[in-house]
Amino acid sequence: MRYQELYSSRLNLIKPSRLYTEDLFLIRSNHLVNKFIQREKPKAKEDIIPFIDAIRTNIKSDKAYYWCIQEKNYKKIIGTICLWNFSKDKKTAEIGYELHPDFQNQGFMNEAVNMVMEFGFNVLQFLIIEAYTHKENISSINLLKKNSYNQNIDKLDKHNPNNVVFEIKRDTFLS
Repeated sequence: MRYQELYSSRLNLIKPSRLYTEDLFLIRSNHLVNKFIQREKPKAKEDIIPFIDAIRTNIKSDKAYYWCIQEKNYKKIIGTICLWNFSKDKKTAEIGYELHPDFQNQGFMNEAVNMVMEFGFNVLQFLIIEAYTHKENISSINLLKKNSYNQNIDKLDKHNPNNVVFEIKRDTFLS
């Protein structure tokens, strides 16, 4: 299935582009956004360009579905959301997301997560969507629980022992 941009009354989920380098830099370099994420923080806007190019390559080769979250009235990128890390049989995907602190607690990420889950389950036909989040990231855990994700206590993140794994099954989402 080819990439699709997604739209709601408040949000556009659009393909990453170099046009959004500055917005993505402001998100990915923000210390609050990075508080629970293990990644190198970009030092300059130019550091974002290889990231954008890599994401676009992964989208083109169907290795990931990655969207920039644009609030319709604001027109700037306020966050990102993706489906990636697909199982070999393409039945399971991982959801990832980040949102600039200026836009948190306004329902934007909840709306984006719902749009992406609908795409993942109804269009891409995933059976399970997983989320890996830091055990102290209460906002992320609450977002997942609000969207009917359950913690999978039998699954561990082998790359980060501080992460917990949540998942939602297609049947749960569709019921």
